[in-house]
Amino acid sequence: MRFLGVETPVFVAHRGASALAPENTLAAYRLAIQAGMELVECDLRRTRDGTIVIMHDAQVNRTTDGTGQVSELTVEQIKSLDAGSWFHPRFRGERVPTLRQFLDQVAGRIRPVLELKEDGLAAEVAAELERRGLLEQSLIVSFRRSELAEVRRLAPALATGFLCGDELSREQALQGAREVGATMLGPWEGMISPELAAEAHAQGLVLQAWTVDDRTRMAQLLALGVDVIATNQPLTPEERQRLRQVIPS
Repeated sequence: MRFLGVETPVFVAHRGASALAPENTLAAYRLAIQAGMELVECDLRRTRDGTIVIMHDAQVNRTTDGTGQVSELTVEQIKSLDAGSWFHPRFRGERVPTLRQFLDQVAGRIRPVLELKEDGLAAEVAAELERRGLLEQSLIVSFRRSELAEVRRLAPALATGFLCGDELSREQALQGAREVGATMLGPWEGMISPELAAEAHAQGLVLQAWTVDDRTRMAQLLALGVDVIATNQPLTPEERQRLRQVIPS
């Protein structure tokens, strides 16, 4: 099976190569590209003055030298923050990228996975991907059903993934993906079972597991039928090839 033009299993650099560089920075995305990863994931939020920036948390406190809610800071305030020193001194001066800076970096080099962390992002993100000719190379994911449904309405060519944790049962997770017309179901890796994999595939869904760094666990998940794995630790082409050999024929 192919997904976004890549033969499965597919490996996603979660927040970039975030085990090796500060998450959701251009440095982390560069390392993911250099490693030859197939997809790279980022998290989207909107600033007080309306710019979409790359930030996982609702606050900037954990991953920058600043404080405050993303939604209460202007883009210029956020761009002035140091987003690298918390991880290691050699990354001092890394900045919080905007959506456009992220796409400038990755377009044509690695396929983007964009997680919508809040409501009201779907229309602008879909329009930006269409403007760049990236609709068929990109994946939009979210825990927010309304945002995924809006993406499906606005840009049917865009692949979408419904994310969930163990707050949902297997049946609820599958139902959620169906409700929003998702291409992919992305549960927490601890939820994966042979039954979930079989049911997801029977419904025509690609199955992703998040977030897995241990190679032994990756092999177990692939053997269960997982198609896509998100990881903080990028894999070499040789590692990816070895893991593909565990897939049942």
